[in-house]
Amino acid sequence: MKPLIAERLTTEAELAALEPEWAALAQRVTPRLPFFEPLWNLTWWKHYRENRSTVRHSLRVTTLRRPGGELVGVAPMMITERPARGPARVRLLQFFGADPNLTELRGVLCLPEAQSDVYRTLLGHLRRAKDEWDFMRFTGVPAGGDVRAQVAAEGSVRLDREVPDYFLHPTGTWETFKAGLSRNIKESLRKCTNAPKRDGVELTFRVVTDKAELPKALDTFFALHENRSQATDTITHKNVFAEARGRDFLRDYLLSLEPAGAARIYQLRHGERVVATRVAFLLGNDLYLYFSGYDLEYSKYSVMTTCVAEAIRDAIGSGIGAINLSMGNDVSKTRWSPTEVMFHDLVWISPTTRGALMHRAYETLDEARTNPDSFLGKVVAQVARRRA
Repeated sequence: MKPLIAERLTTEAELAALEPEWAALAQRVTPRLPFFEPLWNLTWWKHYRENRSTVRHSLRVTTLRRPGGELVGVAPMMITERPARGPARVRLLQFFGADPNLTELRGVLCLPEAQSDVYRTLLGHLRRAKDEWDFMRFTGVPAGGDVRAQVAAEGSVRLDREVPDYFLHPTGTWETFKAGLSRNIKESLRKCTNAPKRDGVELTFRVVTDKAELPKALDTFFALHENRSQATDTITHKNVFAEARGRDFLRDYLLSLEPAGAARIYQLRHGERVVATRVAFLLGNDLYLYFSGYDLEYSKYSVMTTCVAEAIRDAIGSGIGAINLSMGNDVSKTRWSPTEVMFHDLVWISPTTRGALMHRAYETLDEARTNPDSFLGKVVAQVARRRA
């Protein structure tokens, strides 16, 4: 087989021109993840691109093509420079998605059958450009196959973290799916049904897909997501939409999703009051369950469990082939007996003297930021206060 051709895109015009081909490639990959597709990445660049004196993002998107021109891979990458200028700036090569966890997975989109060739070609392309970057966050690397080994073989590569993803591939009806669940989750679902009934609380389920209704439903989601972050009797969850631009980003993305019905917000209601909600994206025949929120006053009824169960029931009834329960290992996902798919996030230090020095300096400053009680942490905090 002839080697693939890697091409670097550095302008927004080139990125916009790539979008139709990129979208067509995404439709050929299954299961589909929103974070690897062009709409997510172009919307992200629109809202999160930085061009300030302290930090600057520059496009370094790489396309991978067969000799005939067929697009088989896209690596949506950028160089983040801190500060924006000067010889002491750190140049971090990373994928789009440097945000407060809105982008749950970042990495390369490619055809499964071309995966090994795509990564081999991309690694060679980046290695030849080693003088342009100091270190790289090589995220979303599949744990299976030989891809992980290909990246690790570059040297100066270390594992940063493992990111599990959980999928359901239900067949048959909701009842047959439920019959195959563990005894614990069956008992939990029974309690979720009986507890509110005993108190005379009638809960109803609704799926919002009409674009005219989405903005209001999204505002309710933001409020309940913030409400959920204040819960103290369960796993701590941050409000990832605390910043206005995070909310603006999700609004923009949801209202741009096509076709109609691809953007959906699940709601569990008590009368007209929404007590639990979850955002989801339907990409072809694959459903991605994104962030959620609930009313703490109704937590005793496990309303979030009921909302997820009803979302799964609705997906099964609609003939959806794959349900992605999202990234991260916690009981709210594993209780459904899903299939686990593991990804690795790696750090690759540029094979240059500058790369090693800059990475060491970056880690030292990062440790100071995360440990404010250390000597260096106090110095960094003092400098920040003077700048403010």
